[in-house]
Amino acid sequence: MVRFWVSSIQDKKISGAGFALTSGGEDFLILQDGGILEDLKVPPKNIMSNPREFLDRDGNSYTITIKTNSIEIYWEIVPKKIVNEIGYKQFKNNMGFTIDDRAVDYDPYEYLSPDELITGHKRRIEWSQDLIDSGMYEVSVIMNVSSLETLIRDIFTSTDIHLFFAHVNDGELNNEILKFIKNYGLVSQYIDKLLHISNNKLCIKIIRMLKNIKYLQLDRQHLNYLLKQKIFTREEKISAFVYLVKNLDKNIIDFQQIRGSKSYLKLLKSLFDIDVQNFAQSEKVNKKCLKDYLFEMYPLRHKLIHGINEHIYLNEQIAKDYFEATNKISNFIFKKFHNMHGREVI
Repeated sequence: MVRFWVSSIQDKKISGAGFALTSGGEDFLILQDGGILEDLKVPPKNIMSNPREFLDRDGNSYTITIKTNSIEIYWEIVPKKIVNEIGYKQFKNNMGFTIDDRAVDYDPYEYLSPDELITGHKRRIEWSQDLIDSGMYEVSVIMNVSSLETLIRDIFTSTDIHLFFAHVNDGELNNEILKFIKNYGLVSQYIDKLLHISNNKLCIKIIRMLKNIKYLQLDRQHLNYLLKQKIFTREEKISAFVYLVKNLDKNIIDFQQIRGSKSYLKLLKSLFDIDVQNFAQSEKVNKKCLKDYLFEMYPLRHKLIHGINEHIYLNEQIAKDYFEATNKISNFIFKKFHNMHGREVI
């Protein structure tokens, strides 16, 4: 994710600060003309990194130190040895920074208890409120969307397997699984998983024969045939489904998508009967539907982060409205989530 930076030059030093919510560990990349010169790990909050030496493309040497708090990251580059003054100027004028969070050492599908889930979400909401109090209205919207995205992902990954499709009776279960699997293009993979847990030799033989016909795709009809056999229990069908969508590819489920058949709104409704869309349509903030705020925030967040040429400025009231809408939606999801687990709403 690219962050935005404001630099100042004084006595050849290059320093600045930028928005970065991080607990440390991400790769901090130094760029020249878009190419990576050096990378180092972002230190934990309120800890200054040790000076790190690096060279630009013309052989000039520098040291860099960085420090973060809960909202911003600060950096300072000090020239150590300038062997090419023109090269130094080119570096100064064509430098940039990126925080690359792909290498962060954590499992995005880590199981969280209901209490851990809500504690983490409350912390992110507090960050958003702090940003509004600090006048960082645009950044607060980024935090709102991030908190919702993380909440939905945690709901999906931390829910017990037996609660998937718990609201769906046995007569409709096959159709619900079929719709989901076809929507995400996972028919063949789901058939493989079902066969892996099956002891029905005839069924396995038939499907393997079909799979050997190179021009034939394993489609909805073949999956429908398998699901109608009496060899799979309800738990086996759901277990195969949950294993597949959590382990096949961690990019299958996009927790930022709010429109279309693959939106997380439909995901929550079909898997857990949490109807965010209907709630967001019926509830309002300042006489405006929560759904409108929801559909505004996600593209706005994208423009704020990636739209380098976009000049977007929000006032305090708009930021507060987005924040309140986010809170209402989050609280609705939490209520349903805790009811699923047979717990009191915190």
